[in-house]
Parts: sequence; structure tokens; C-alpha cells
Amino acid sequence: MARDESTRLEDVQTAAATLRSARAKVAQYDATIRQTIATLRADEAPLDYTRIYAPIAGVVTGIDVKEGQTLNASYQTPTMQRSADFLRKTVWTDVSEAEPRHVKAGETAYFTPLGGDECRWIGAVRHALLGAG
Repeated sequence: MARDESTRLEDVQTAAATLRSARAKVAQYDATIRQTIATLRADEAPLDYTRIYAPIAGVVTGIDVKEGQTLNASYQTPTMQRSADFLRKTVWTDVSEAEPRHVKAGETAYFTPLGGDECRWIGAVRHALLGAG
């Protein structure tokens, strides 16, 4: 349109300036994105040194420290959280003195809690100890 002189030179100059401004803003945003990514990577690097793994998989039942709290493990290993595995239980029980020879490892066993509900927990005998009294 400028070559055909079908628009004003002022409008062409304004459009060109707007285009240069938009390109500069895009370059600025790209630089900001690159800077943010670099900052993120720098912040993530120390996290590789702070991985803490629980000895079991389960449900967190208590958190003993606050986020950001400094822990000193020079005398004793600090407890950070408490976990519980509610799917596995060990139940110690006594068996009538007439029955111990009939209890064998691997047999199905069940117990009901004293709480009064009718829930029946089913498992297997892991060890059958004879004469352990």
C-alpha cells in the first residue's frame, strides 16, 4: 500500500514502529522465560541432596517438624513424620493349650477387634511357636 501511495507515510511509520515494539516485547518475554527456567533449575538442584524416603509405604499419621525447620542430627536422628501401613498388621495371640499342634504356618486366621464392630480381619499364620510360654 505504501508503494502504491494508497496510504499515508505516517500510518506506515506508525505500523512499523508498532511491529518493532511488539517484536521487542516478545524478545523480552522470551528472555524472562529463559531466566525463570534457569532460576527454577538452580532451585531444583539442591533438592537432589534433600530426598527423604520413608521406610514403608502408608499413610502419614503425624508430622513432627515444620517446613523450613533446621534439623540437627549430630546426637540423634530426628523424627520428621510418622507413617503407618494400615494394610498389614501383626497380631500376637495365645492359643488354647489343646490346640497348638493344629496351628500351622500359612493357615488362614482371622480376628475381630474389641471395638464392637462386626469387621473380621483375615490373614495368615506366619509363625506357630510351640512351648513359648
